[in-house]
Amino acid sequence: MPPAAEVLAVAVLVAEVVLIAVAWCAGSRRVADHAAKQGPRPHVHDHPAQAGAVMLGIATLSTAVAAAVRLGSWETTWSNLTDLLLLGIVAGGMAGHSVMVLATRGQPDSDKPCWALAVATVVATLGGAVSPAWVVA
Repeated sequence: MPPAAEVLAVAVLVAEVVLIAVAWCAGSRRVADHAAKQGPRPHVHDHPAQAGAVMLGIATLSTAVAAAVRLGSWETTWSNLTDLLLLGIVAGGMAGHSVMVLATRGQPDSDKPCWALAVATVVATLGGAVSPAWVVA
């Protein structure tokens, strides 16, 4: 049986990938609706790949803190650092941004609801915080 931290990391990564895929499909649908002249023009940041600096920063901070807490139990090799970068920072930041894309439905940044910003922050923080479990296991 794998350790609980590794199971949690897998569950969080799967949830992040699902969030990113759903936001990607929603953004693509809005682009297709606009092309068919059935919807408004999509916003520039209405795509999961356009993750903002705030979400990536939150994921970076939580990844760094979680990795520092577990520093004695993992080696600082390039492979481990790239795992932290991809699984913690990029996936966590994109998942947090995907929550914002789904909540605002392509509206400009000024129309963000407060609850969506809070959920996106939690998603980015959790995504970054559990990523060291991949490296430690």
